[in-house]
Amino acid sequence: MANTLRPRRGARRPWHAATGPVRTIVLLVILALALAGPRAVAATELHLLSSWPSEYLGVRKLAMRYMENVETASDGRIRFTLSGPEAIPAFEQLTPTALGIFDVLFTHGMFHFETSAMGTAVDAIRADPATVHESGVWNAVDAHYRARGLKLLAMPVMTPGYVLMLRTPLDGACDLAGRRIRAAPIHQGLVEALGGQVVELPAPAVGDALARGDIDGVAWPLLNGLDYPWYEHARALLRPSFGTVTHLVLISLATWNTLDAADRAVLSEQGVALEVRAWKKSAKYTARIEGELLAHGLQATLPCEATRERLDKTWSDGVWALGIVRGGDEIAHLRELAEAAGITP
Repeated sequence: MANTLRPRRGARRPWHAATGPVRTIVLLVILALALAGPRAVAATELHLLSSWPSEYLGVRKLAMRYMENVETASDGRIRFTLSGPEAIPAFEQLTPTALGIFDVLFTHGMFHFETSAMGTAVDAIRADPATVHESGVWNAVDAHYRARGLKLLAMPVMTPGYVLMLRTPLDGACDLAGRRIRAAPIHQGLVEALGGQVVELPAPAVGDALARGDIDGVAWPLLNGLDYPWYEHARALLRPSFGTVTHLVLISLATWNTLDAADRAVLSEQGVALEVRAWKKSAKYTARIEGELLAHGLQATLPCEATRERLDKTWSDGVWALGIVRGGDEIAHLRELAEAAGITP
């Protein structure tokens, strides 16, 4: 009976029953195979919040491009989820991102102008990304947002940035005297410098106001020029377009501080790449929108030569003045950096 408990002569023991050198060799082989095989790498999941819906050209050409490039450059280690203003209204997104409720924010400074003027003031600057970095402007913007719980990843610029649609052409006039223009605060300096009267209206009300003649025109970001069918009532398009739209890609410091060096490097490097791409492609994108507006029946209208020559300078002066009223010495210093580098009109 006792013999039935012993292994038969010649029978093989299972590996885990082996002892001494045999067991050691087996364990080393298994360990080597495990180390040699593919290993699962924990992915970094980032939630990006956009101030615009996905229909906005800037979301498709900038935010989505950035997400795709980061995922590719990281070999899929960094992945994104995208939410728009349906998650949190555009004017309320800065604080939730700073708190780490969202990881990354794609936005424009006007959406948080009541909190910070920095992201709006940079629309007075026009220069290639390398010059912006060398001037100290980029670092100044980064330091500003770091003090508010965020880090700057990219400032992709679209230029020309803004357009003025009018009910009737200028016919060579030098100003907007007698014209009521729907404008956001960022356009106020330009409109008033040209003699126009600023009217505040929510965007959905602009079409009816144009139709009734309550307003004579609307200042608007060029990339958003087709968001509303204002071309049905505004028949003229001021040329040239003017200014810059500086988008911001910001990451929560709460998130940034949890990332390893490799992830930080990818996010930063792709931020620079996005800035370069935007600078090279912006004229193509904006020309496409202008072309579509003209195809809808708007006619190009030119102010007198003197106004055309100083249009960008008038724009920049207005943006700087707006920024300094809100941001004080910090914005004044930013302007000094930009002027020293020759990157603001």
